[in-house]
Amino acid sequence: MSTNSRPIKFTTHLSISSDLIITDTAAMEDNIQHLQTHILNFKGPSIESTLSLWGRDVQPPGAYILTQQPFATNPARIYINETSCLRQIPEEFDGSVAENPSLPAGPVFLSGNGVLVHVEGNKKSGRIIGKVFFSKNAGWIDYGIEVEFEDTLRFNAWLLPPPRTVVNFDAILNCVDEDGTVRVFLRRIVAVEPASASLLAALKNEKATVNDRASLILEARNKRIKFNQATETKSQDEATFIETPSKEATSTAIVPTAPKKSGIIVNSETPPSPSPAPTRKRGRAE
Repeated sequence: MSTNSRPIKFTTHLSISSDLIITDTAAMEDNIQHLQTHILNFKGPSIESTLSLWGRDVQPPGAYILTQQPFATNPARIYINETSCLRQIPEEFDGSVAENPSLPAGPVFLSGNGVLVHVEGNKKSGRIIGKVFFSKNAGWIDYGIEVEFEDTLRFNAWLLPPPRTVVNFDAILNCVDEDGTVRVFLRRIVAVEPASASLLAALKNEKATVNDRASLILEARNKRIKFNQATETKSQDEATFIETPSKEATSTAIVPTAPKKSGIIVNSETPPSPSPAPTRKRGRAE
């Protein structure tokens, strides 16, 4: 997958750390070897896989230790981008001779980023999908694993995040079904962020089946925030808008109203001046 000779990049990845046995070698193509291998699982039978690596020297058959290399599922494929991460176990310790000491068998360890697309009702199991980059020629390869928590006291309180969530996880391999389905036990899982629409579309647009309440609430909340912002902007525009009066509008004369008559009678005439009071004249006795 590429656009203008540049590979498309995704935020998903899956790597594997395990003991494996190279059983057969194939012809080299452009210095890339395709080897038939068996992944050793201490809980069950070995898992057939194809291992591809770049190198001028052909890797001989034998037991090897593989550390943190890209891994794809259905069918199981491994790509070695660093040959120093593939270390051969000496024959004295590979377990081929029962009398000799050997390394103890360990679990197959898987680690990566993916999208949790399905969650069961009890939130104890689900499905994680993603893409892992192999090489420029091979591009991005799809992977899918069924994840669950072991029914032990250690994981009683552990629950899966909601669907459509990008998660980072560590797990150990449980088994591989006959149809190639990889089943793992989770050892750690962390929700990173909600998966974008473009990422879901690139992963064949797989939809969550249950428990999408949180994503719907977030979507509705974002729409409500945009709606409130648009409403506030509109109200501010209406408050600052001033209408210019029309020049053709005629003014209306205001007629004063007559004052109301009160019940007190006021005499407007000027009152007459008071007459002088009569004085008593005294007679002089003669």
